[in-house]
Amino acid sequence: MPRLAKQRVRLTTVEGGRVMANRQKSELTIDLDRPRTFKLDFNALCEAEGVIGRSVLRQDLGLSEIRALLWAGLKHEDKTLTVQKVGTLLTADKLTKVMTLVGDAVSEFFAVGEEVGAGDTPTG
Repeated sequence: MPRLAKQRVRLTTVEGGRVMANRQKSELTIDLDRPRTFKLDFNALCEAEGVIGRSVLRQDLGLSEIRALLWAGLKHEDKTLTVQKVGTLLTADKLTKVMTLVGDAVSEFFAVGEEVGAGDTPTG
């Protein structure tokens, strides 16, 4: 899975499919049935693990794991969203982009802790 720079980054897609960075949190806007904000935080990771039944720390994320991670990251703005509904939003033309974005967001989330070296003061 590709890794982003070892820093806090908020990912925001902009016109043309580019991804822009903001150094506060792992957050991105993704166009599914409508523009939705994917927000990956510790609680979202735990929610996804509860659905998946295993840790998201493994490198080999399958389709079920991607769907669960996407659901967990989207449900903060839509409490009625279900894992199955997210599955219907993932059309073939969007799947590759979503897989990359979710994988990058997971990698970036865990890379944040690596940025603090000996003698550094954690921020945030």
